[in-house]
Formats: sequence, C-alpha cells, structure tokens
Amino acid sequence: MSADFSSGPSPDDEDMPVESPQNRWPGIPDDEALEWCRVFNRHPPSPYRPWLMGQLQQATNRGQLPVVDEWVTTADAARSDGFTPTLYQELFDSLKSIKRWAYRSHPKNRMITAGNCNPAVPFESVLWEDWPRLVRDEGCSPHEATEIILLLAEPKFPPRR
Repeated sequence: MSADFSSGPSPDDEDMPVESPQNRWPGIPDDEALEWCRVFNRHPPSPYRPWLMGQLQQATNRGQLPVVDEWVTTADAARSDGFTPTLYQELFDSLKSIKRWAYRSHPKNRMITAGNCNPAVPFESVLWEDWPRLVRDEGCSPHEATEIILLLAEPKFPPRR
C-alpha cells in the first residue's frame, strides 16, 4: 500500500511526499477526490495500521489530498456504479443499522482483518451496483435500498453452519 499526499507542501510538511493529484486521481476533480478521502477515512476499503490511518486523516483534515492506490480504485468503481461520496457514506451508515447476522450477504461478514491493522469492509461493486439507482431513481431510503440489496443477494451466499 502506498500513500502520497498532494496539494503542495506546507511549512509543517516539508518531508511529506507530494504528487500532482491529476497523475493519481485521474478523471476525479480534486474537491471530489478529497471528499472520497474523507469517506475512506471513516470506511476504509482495506485494513491499514492505525498510525497510517491517522496520518491520512490528518492530511485530509488539512485539505491535502492523500493518494492511496486502493482508494482511487475503489472511488473509480463506486463512481462507475453511480455513487458519489455522499451516497457511499449513506450506504455505510445504513449498514451500521443492520445487524451482520441478519443477512449472510452483509459485507461485515466478509470484513478484512490483518495483524495490527484496523478492520475494513471492502466495497463490492457487484453487490452494490443497483443501490444508487434505488435511492435516486426509485425513491427508496438508503436503509430500504440496503435491505433490498442484501435480501436479493442472500441466495449468492452459502448458509451458515
């Protein structure tokens, strides 16, 4: 996992790597990329060590654009499905209100853990690709859309033993 921080150096960040965001967040405007970073600080798609998550969050809070390859890839996939950073946040907020044991398809049942890293819930495009349409076009609340998607996905997940 690599992380760079963009937006130009500040006096406090002289040793911090800086790279042009256009080189690493292609097709995503800087302000939107920063919003994606804020969401991924709260809901990382991969496990990261707490010290790195702290650095990423501090950079984002300062308005710097952290460039994390997996975040760029996840943002691209989510955007292709119709997600905005706000919709992505609403999806993960709605997942918090649904118990993981209620649905085999709940993504927390596939949470990624690694050593001393914070656990992460990956974004699964194949599971969530219809979610933005349900919320925007069909008038479902985020919670309703989440339950519909989880219910429809149940047959794809093996029963618990």
